[in-house]
Amino acid sequence: MNSTELCFLSVSRLAKLIEGKDISPVDLVTAYLARIELLEPRLNSFITVLSEQALDEARKAEKEIAAGRYRGPLHGIPMTAKDLFLSKGVRTTLGTRIYDTRVPDEDSTLIARLKEAGAILIGKANLNPLAYGEIAEEGHFDYGHMHNPWDPSLVSGGSSGGSGSATAAGEVGFALGSDTGGSVRIPCALCGIVGLKPTYGRLSRRGMTTLSWSLDSPGPMTRTVEDNALVMNAIAGFDPKDASSADMPVPDYTKALTGDVKGLRIGMPKEFFEVPVDPTVKETVLRAIEEMRALGATVHEVTWPLYHYYESISTILLLVEGAAAYRELVCTKGSGLYEPLRMRLEAGLFVSAADYIQAQQSRVLFNRQCNELFTKVDLLVGPSTPITATKIGSSDITIGDTVMGVTALHTQYLSPFNITGLPSLTLPCGFSAGLPVGLQIVGRAFDEQTVLRAAHAYEKATDWHLRRPSL
Repeated sequence: MNSTELCFLSVSRLAKLIEGKDISPVDLVTAYLARIELLEPRLNSFITVLSEQALDEARKAEKEIAAGRYRGPLHGIPMTAKDLFLSKGVRTTLGTRIYDTRVPDEDSTLIARLKEAGAILIGKANLNPLAYGEIAEEGHFDYGHMHNPWDPSLVSGGSSGGSGSATAAGEVGFALGSDTGGSVRIPCALCGIVGLKPTYGRLSRRGMTTLSWSLDSPGPMTRTVEDNALVMNAIAGFDPKDASSADMPVPDYTKALTGDVKGLRIGMPKEFFEVPVDPTVKETVLRAIEEMRALGATVHEVTWPLYHYYESISTILLLVEGAAAYRELVCTKGSGLYEPLRMRLEAGLFVSAADYIQAQQSRVLFNRQCNELFTKVDLLVGPSTPITATKIGSSDITIGDTVMGVTALHTQYLSPFNITGLPSLTLPCGFSAGLPVGLQIVGRAFDEQTVLRAAHAYEKATDWHLRRPSL
């Protein structure tokens, strides 16, 4: 097996090789570092690469495993984290030069849990400045554009774009991202990998820099559904140091991966196809839904009229909560911020309290109507994004007679589930003109198991996850 093949193996497969001492963590880190060195001039997935630190950790892991102290399936697996998760002794920039030299003295809860599981942090991934926004409206991000491994002239998606491109390109085994309006799921959909935004409160946010207190969620980004379940096993659980953390039982997510969807009731909101969507993307997603029907699920059209109001709700919440999170920064160092970002943060300072309260009141009705759908079905399915990856610098896209901003298009199926807080997963379900198309699967609150179960069954029946970019 050559080093490229090694870098594209799933975490579950790598774990078996490491546990059986067929490969060592040192071999694996060395292979990933070589791939990062080869690809970074084209992809720009990383802000910081931790070559020596990762090799040191790999040597420690190798000794532990040789001594019979194998910690589990993440032991010795290289990973990256979006550069807004605090990392002890490693700069955490939030994608802005303002924080270029900031070095935390502690790890975020999720990075600490992954280290405890034996994972090796190989670098910190690039992102949109402060994780606010999805594309570069103009100019360049502070650490440069992130490029899609299927075509480096295209966006990898934001704001967790570096995490998505690094995982899809075989630069790491898996990644951590954060999702406020789709920022885990957009890069995963556009880069052809699996991304899960768990239920709000399922994963600790301590040490993950806040953009929107009521919308933010961390999430794992992997090449397979099983890998996603393995990472969730390591990071899920209550954190008393996080006020938003839910004290709920945590299952073994891998036990949900039965490969069977028989009896599951799948809801397909008709409103998902009343908004602009590329015809090829629509056809690809509908074929995927038919595949799930063929596997034994039942498919039902459902209606969610308030879906059409998601943008009004989300925009106000994000403007206000983003401005609250970064008010001091804007007032003291605003001139150093990426200009479109600064303008959004300043705009949030002028939204009235009455508008914010009204958005929260509308959110209650929006969530109630969505939750009512789950009295009739077990899951909601539809496209992850209505378009595939676009050219870097593109701001508007025409679909039929409609012209829309790229960010609005990329978030139209994803942002609603930040409002509701429900678990939402994207996985590849086909290609359009050589670019990945994502299928979104949404479940009830704290029912990530059923979401993963359905996604795994579909993945087993297809081969989309086995395709990889020819970099």
